Amino acid sequence: MMYIKYLGNIYNIINYYSITKGGAYNNCIHLEKDNGHYRALDFKEEHTRDFVIVEIWKEIKKETKFYDLDEMLKIYFEAKKYNTI
Repeated sequence: MMYIKYLGNIYNIINYYSITKGGAYNNCIHLEKDNGHYRALDFKEEHTRDFVIVEIWKEIKKETKFYDLDEMLKIYFEAKKYNTI
């Protein structure tokens, strides 16, 4: 079981069977349920979305229970501002 905090909301990953790329502008992550419903997490650009998917996978593999995506994105955008990523 893993909880992700994003934009002040908390999502229990166990409630979703798949995490996929999507969105009208291809800058979203869809947390998909087995009944066809999904929760979209929107990002500013595809690069950010791809980075977040990789980071979520790393945390799942480490069996992280609580992942603060808001805090990780603050660090990501700060590093990006100074071209360190």
